[in-house]
Amino acid sequence: MKKVLIIFRGGSGAEIIRGISSELSRAGANVEIVERDSLTENMFRNAQLAIVVGGDGTFLSAARKNKLTPMFCINPSPESSEGFFARAGPKDAAEKVKRILNGKFDLVNLERLSVTIDGKGLPPALNEVYVGSEKAYRPFRYELILGKRKEFQLSSGVLVSTPAGSHAWARSAGGTVLPLSSSKIQYIVREPYSGKIFKARMVRGFSDRVSIIPKDNIYRCVAVLDGMAEFEIKNSDRVLIKRFAHPLKFITF
Repeated sequence: MKKVLIIFRGGSGAEIIRGISSELSRAGANVEIVERDSLTENMFRNAQLAIVVGGDGTFLSAARKNKLTPMFCINPSPESSEGFFARAGPKDAAEKVKRILNGKFDLVNLERLSVTIDGKGLPPALNEVYVGSEKAYRPFRYELILGKRKEFQLSSGVLVSTPAGSHAWARSAGGTVLPLSSSKIQYIVREPYSGKIFKARMVRGFSDRVSIIPKDNIYRCVAVLDGMAEFEIKNSDRVLIKRFAHPLKFITF
């Protein structure tokens, strides 16, 4: 293994990083350690493995910049940090890294979401995309397009989720929980309003392509990737969400 990236946030997991770095170096790997906020897409070039030492937020942030490199997650603080993607903790981090070096692991392809705003591409999302008002208590007016079907709606926003994301925000919003190996993309309309003008029927389901076009909004609207990366959208912008061409290569056991 020629190059391995170790990605961390702040001062978390220093002892784990020292231990796995030594293990990787003994195996002949060139180890590059980088803080999450300094990570760039170019750093993944020629890397055979990326190890995230952190919780789900650090893993999701790194995944948006990674196109092809297999990723493994170690949660240094399982007692205080969510670690849905973590497959190791402080006690077994070194052992799991040895297993990876020996080829004793499974690789699962996690579906991701491709997002464009009027044709301009955004980073891929691993969990979900939220499209709606910047402040969710403000109503969001838009046209929802699913294939040949379309509907004008008023709601608290739309979630489009991957199978991985179905275990997170989408689950809390009433979505269907899917196995990680699934390829389904689901959409969930949050708190749809129905009255004399608005009668939402397309409120939940599965679709390979979801288009959302904001209409007549007076408040700022956004597209948010994985609850972290926020991009402004304006009235008449077309937000197109579909399956990303490159699933994330996720290391598990």
